[in-house]
Amino acid sequence: INEAIQYFMEIELLVFVKEQAQYKYNITALKKINASSDIYCFLKKKLDSLPAETREVLSTAAVIGNKFSIFTLQQIIDVPLVKIHDAISYFMGKGILINKDDQASDNNYLKFSHKIYQYSAYQALDNEKRERAHFRLGQSYLSALANAAVSKNIYEIVYQFNHSNRYIGKGITNKKLAHLNIDAGKKALKNTAYNSALVYFENALRLVKLNLLEWEQEEIYNLYLLAGRTSYLKNDLVNAVKHLEF
Repeated sequence: INEAIQYFMEIELLVFVKEQAQYKYNITALKKINASSDIYCFLKKKLDSLPAETREVLSTAAVIGNKFSIFTLQQIIDVPLVKIHDAISYFMGKGILINKDDQASDNNYLKFSHKIYQYSAYQALDNEKRERAHFRLGQSYLSALANAAVSKNIYEIVYQFNHSNRYIGKGITNKKLAHLNIDAGKKALKNTAYNSALVYFENALRLVKLNLLEWEQEEIYNLYLLAGRTSYLKNDLVNAVKHLEF
């Protein structure tokens, strides 16, 4: 609370009236405030003041999602286990992390107490480490799941790899990721989620074009056909023609 008061005084949202020995709102500043933005700035400032490894634990957890397991966190971060637990204890003490589903006895599954905490922690991670965390998370999901489970979780898996561009080709081939995007697109198309389906198909096309020699002509034709059909179904006739006349 004292830290929050100090921050709000710094941005002139609160003023201390000595004569009355109390804090008062600055009405002019209050009218201009963007609550989410200012809370984010406050949290970012606090995170920036923490040791790098402590900060990285929270930020990497944010990559996993609002809810996460310590086991998964261990797999995708280069921080010793003892420091992971120290950081988690610190953030639980601050009320930033809490037990998942309010199970006070289980510290292995945690969640962020508010989405602004997750957002702030995610944004605090530099691009290289963020992409690395997404990539490792995608690898973890892909290696741990059987084929049926991969199909069930295809959106989550593809999301992780699609947010780790600089690592593609190092641990997963362009062709493998293209096939995953195609599978995700087909699933989205079946569920009439045309916008999402087109994004997946166009991601796959971008990956195919990186090395056309790896692909059979029929495979490329079928992918353009999927992209064109999806564009037509979402009433994007310009894109439909572009894909169908490749």
